[in-house]
This record gives sequence, C-alpha cells and structure tokens, in this order.
Amino acid sequence: MAQSPKTPCGLLPLGGILVSAVLVCGCANPWLEFMRLDPRAVREWADDEAYMATLHTKLDAVEGIRDELPDLPEEVQREWARTLTYIIEHDDNALLREAAVKTLAVLPEPLSTEGLTQALEDRSARVRVAVCEAWCQRQSGTAVEHLARVLGSDTDLDVQIAAAKALAKFNDPRAIRALALALDSKDPALQYRATRSLAEITSVDFGRDVALWKKYLNGEPVSPPQSSWSSLVRLPWSLWR
Repeated sequence: MAQSPKTPCGLLPLGGILVSAVLVCGCANPWLEFMRLDPRAVREWADDEAYMATLHTKLDAVEGIRDELPDLPEEVQREWARTLTYIIEHDDNALLREAAVKTLAVLPEPLSTEGLTQALEDRSARVRVAVCEAWCQRQSGTAVEHLARVLGSDTDLDVQIAAAKALAKFNDPRAIRALALALDSKDPALQYRATRSLAEITSVDFGRDVALWKKYLNGEPVSPPQSSWSSLVRLPWSLWR
C-alpha cells in the first residue's frame, strides 16, 4: 500500500490545504498562501528541503505579509515574530534575513525585540543597516542604547552611518553623547553624518565645523550660525545630562 506524502509540521495534507488556499484566495501561488496561513511552515525551510521553496517564494512570503501583519490578531503576530526571528538566526541568505528584519520591524515591542536585537550581530552589513532603520522606528530607551552601541562599536562604515542617521530621531542625551564621540572619527563621511544628526536634535547648525561642534557639546559659549538671533549659543544641559 502506497504511503501518504509527507506533510509539514504535522499540518493538514499539503494538497488539501493548497486547494483550500486556491479556492478561498484565488491565488496564483498557492504555496505562498499556504505559508501565510501557517507561518510555522516557513521555519521548516532550514530543516526540510523536500518542498524546494525558492528564494523568490520565500521573499514573497516574508515581504507579502508586511503590510497586513500589524492588523492581524496578536496570536498570529506572535507566531510570525517567532518565525521571523528564526529566519534571522538560522537562514544563510542575507537578502532573506534583511527582509525578515524589515517585516519584524512593523511589529511592536516586545514581540519584535528578540529578533531585532539578534540582528544587530548579523554577519551581513546590509542586515545590520536594516536593523538600525528598524530601531529608528522605536522611540524607546532600548532603541537609543542599541543604536549608540552600534555607532561606537560596529566596524562597517555603512552600518555606523545608518546608526548615526537613526539617532537623529531621538532627543536623548545618550544619542548626543554617541554622536559627539563619532565626531572624532577619521572618516569624513561619518563625521558629516554625525553633524547632521546633531543639528537635527539640537536645532543648532555649525555645518561641517567639527571644532565648533565640540566646543558647543562641551558647554562652551560659541559664536552662533549667522542665521541665529542669539549672540551666544549654549547646549541645553537638560539634553546632555
């Protein structure tokens, strides 16, 4: 007697669920709809190659759920958060891990915290750039701490610049301190990005003049930009503490 074909994750037989997906959704890609119906199937990619899901199909699944994910029930969001975190931790393809980070970013904390924190250590710079942009969307102390650490410790210039750009969105003394340290960088691109972020936070702009920025951040009185109405500019100490 012939054996029934293997089914993923102990779910319904694959043929039946694919037919249901086609009937319900009218979908041209029933495998994609199958993965959306049960995100546990996505985690099977790394463990079971029998389904031979292509990278394009995987990306479609991870990116295709992004817009609707914030409106799905919490239990579904939680399952997707586990799935996306699994991809970030285990998948070998940087494009897929990057897509997982961007999709995870639409979920609120704490559902997304574990995966986004793990992605900060990803071996691919493009994934770490994506996670800097993801943390930028979170106005939290945890986000500032992560971005400040990346700015000060990551060895990739693009990642450092992404962290410096993200810190511009935080009116927080920790962000200012991290950007002040970046002014000492030997790379002019990172120095420039730090000055732009500082200008956005403080509403004061000394352009590319790193020496003036350092005096300002040390609390020393400095001549203001020509467009300023004040005769002296001082850093608000409430931002620096």
